[in-house]
Amino acid sequence: MIRWIQDHRWLPGIYLAVSTALIFGGADLILQGWQALLCSLVLSIGLIFARSRAWVTALSFVLGTALELVLGLYPLVASLSTSFAIFLIAAFANAVWRQISVIAGNLAGFVVAWQIAYGLPLHTAIYGVGLANENGRLSIFAISGVLVIAINSLAWLLGRLLITRLLHVGTDLDQAVVVRAQRAMQYQLADLATRLDIAKEVTSVAVQRMSNLLSVADGASFATKANPAISSESFARVSRHSREAQVELRRLQDLLSNEPGDLLEPAPRLDSLDSLVVSFRQSGFGIGVQSVGEPLELSIGASQAIYRILFDALENVAKHNPVGTSVWIEFSWTADGLQILVKDNGIQISDAQNSFGDGESVGYDAEDDLEALVEQIEGPGILAMRQRAKLFEGTVEATRMPGVGFTLSVIFPNIKSVGVDGTEGRS
Repeated sequence: MIRWIQDHRWLPGIYLAVSTALIFGGADLILQGWQALLCSLVLSIGLIFARSRAWVTALSFVLGTALELVLGLYPLVASLSTSFAIFLIAAFANAVWRQISVIAGNLAGFVVAWQIAYGLPLHTAIYGVGLANENGRLSIFAISGVLVIAINSLAWLLGRLLITRLLHVGTDLDQAVVVRAQRAMQYQLADLATRLDIAKEVTSVAVQRMSNLLSVADGASFATKANPAISSESFARVSRHSREAQVELRRLQDLLSNEPGDLLEPAPRLDSLDSLVVSFRQSGFGIGVQSVGEPLELSIGASQAIYRILFDALENVAKHNPVGTSVWIEFSWTADGLQILVKDNGIQISDAQNSFGDGESVGYDAEDDLEALVEQIEGPGILAMRQRAKLFEGTVEATRMPGVGFTLSVIFPNIKSVGVDGTEGRS
C-alpha cells in the first residue's frame, strides 16, 4: 500500500477521503444526523492533502473539532480520519509538519475528550455510557485522552516504519546511496593520499634546509672566533638559509592546514560512469548516456576531473529535483576537444507533481523566457565544477530552460593537448 501511495501523488488521498466519508460519515449520519455528517466531511477532506499540503490537513483537524463543539455533537466516528491523516503525514511530510500534525491531532482529541467529560450534564448517556458523578468525568477524560494519544501515536509510528522500510532497508535505493557514499569517500582518500605524498617531499626538503642551516651556523661560529671581520658575511649566510628553511616549513604548514576535499584508493575515473548511472537509476532518476564521435584516450587526471564534474552534476539533480526526474548525458567528441551536456526535466516533473492530480506541467510564460536569458546560475557546486574544468582549459555553464529543467554545458576545446595520455592538466 505504501508503495502505491508513494507512486500516486493525489489519487490515494482522494480514494481514502471518499472511503472514510462514506463509511465514517455514513455512521455519523445514522447516529447523530446531518450535522455530524458535515463535520465528518471536513475531517475526510483533509486526507486529500495529507501528503503534499499537510497544513491543510492540520487545518481540517481544527475546523472539524470546532464544528463538533459548536454543534454540540457527541464524539464522531469520523475522528478516526485524523489518525489516517497522521499516518500519511508521518510517511511523506517533512519533519516539521510531522510534529505539527501529531500535536494538532492530539490537541483536537483532548478538546473532544474535555467536551465529553465536562461539557455535558451529569447522567447524560453517550453511546450507552453515562456520567454518574464528578469522579466519572475525570475517569472519562483520562481514558479518552490516553486513547487519543495511543491511536495517534500508533498511526504516526506505523507511517514512519513503513516509509523507512520502503526507502532504506535493503532496497535498491539503499544500495544506491551506499555506492554514492563510496564514490565520495574515494575522492577523500585520493585527496588525502596526494597530500601525504606532497607532505613527504616538502618535509624532506625542509629537513635538508635545516641541515644546511645548522652546518652554516656551526661554520659561522668557528669562523667568527678565528676572524671577527668575517662575522657579517657568516650571519648573512645563516639568515639566507634560515629563510629558505622557513619557506619550506610554511609550505608544509599550508598543505596540512587546508582541509582535504573528502579521505587510499584511486579516485573514480570516466570508465566508472556506468556504475554511477546505475546507482542514480536505482534512486529513482531516469538517466540516459550518449556518446558522439571517437573518444580520446584521456590522462588519469583529466578522466578523474570529468568524472567528478558529472558526479557533482548528478548530485545537484538529485538534491534539487523530485524522484522521477530524467537526466540525459551527451558526450560530443571532436578531433581536439570534448563537449558534455547534462540536461534534466526537473522543473517539468516538479510542476506536474504540484498540480492537482497527476497532470500536466503548469507551463511558463514570456517573462520566464526573458529571465532565463539573463539569469546567472551560481553556487558552490558550479564553482567547484569550473575550477576542475579550468585545470584542463575547460569551461562550465549552467542554464535554465523554462518549463523543462536545467542544462549544464562543459566544454574542453583543447582536451587533446592538455588531457590526453602522457600529459597533465595545467592550472
